[in-house]
Amino acid sequence: MTHKKNWFLLTLIALILQGCGSASLGVIPNYNAKLINVIDNRSETDKNNQRDNVLSAIIFFGDQDLQPNLKDYFISKMVNKKPESIPNINIIINKYEVADYFPKRMSAGIREWVFMPNTDTKIVNKNDLPINTDMIICYFDGVVNGKPVIAKAAYPYSLNAGSAMVRSDPNFVIAVNRSMDNVVDSIYKQLK
Repeated sequence: MTHKKNWFLLTLIALILQGCGSASLGVIPNYNAKLINVIDNRSETDKNNQRDNVLSAIIFFGDQDLQPNLKDYFISKMVNKKPESIPNINIIINKYEVADYFPKRMSAGIREWVFMPNTDTKIVNKNDLPINTDMIICYFDGVVNGKPVIAKAAYPYSLNAGSAMVRSDPNFVIAVNRSMDNVVDSIYKQLK
């Protein structure tokens, strides 16, 4: 019985720490949809929330996990940050990920030896990111105006004291926006 109680407690803590619910990133700024053509080659699995298990300190958000829809928000940023020298954007999305990596937050309730073996840190390790920092990681792999592009960015965050919902915390929202902005900026730098 003790084992079941411990598992239940760990599961409950993990669910609380993950920050259930969706967050509002703001309103999609107006943009001219005629300036962009999008082909989304991602699988249905890639468009949905992914987490290996409740003891994993990384969540890959699905398009619907944050509001507005992550793909639509990304597209609006692509159009609104478009340099004047680029008349139109043709984009093929092969991979687009926005992930919340939260080892510090997770270690507040669970010992690291419990959750780190359950956390797939490939995206952290292959991008030389710090493994002990809560951050939003954004990754794009695709083709923009005929040119293959890979862009990635990470932005750290710390939750405000007493923040009840992670995804509603202003620092979390800022981190999501900054990581997405940095990926868009990186894409346009590669097109020059």
